[in-house]
Amino acid sequence: MSVAELRALERLHAVIAWLATAGLLWAAWASVRRRLPAGGAAAAAALVVLAGLLGAALEEGFRARVRHKLFLAAPALGWLFERKVHVAFGAVLLGVAAWALTAALRRIEPRADEADVARELRRGAAIAWTAAAVLALLASVASAIVARRAGF
Repeated sequence: MSVAELRALERLHAVIAWLATAGLLWAAWASVRRRLPAGGAAAAAALVVLAGLLGAALEEGFRARVRHKLFLAAPALGWLFERKVHVAFGAVLLGVAAWALTAALRRIEPRADEADVARELRRGAAIAWTAAAVLALLASVASAIVARRAGF
């Protein structure tokens, strides 16, 4: 992958990652208020998965062209970026789990005999959406710090 292609993919990844962060923050808020529509949950999960896939596509180019230089120039920024990758992976996993819990909740919510299960699914979904949003926000802010200070 050329440097120009890598930069274009990096910019697309950054935009999608911030959109995913906003979507997860909204989903967390809506889930806590019990007003999360099925389409909104699916969109938030899809955005975070897309951001993760774009990040994975950038990994080889980052490792080959940027990582070594970043660690030589500023080891603290290098380690911040490495930790950001792990945090972002957690955000993707929790976003998908939150979506799955939300989808399961929609299937059993109408049943009166499953009220206890619905309550636990609702609670679990709200926790997963919130955790995914917090992790995505941490990853996005860490990426912005590294990009700003490293001059990307």
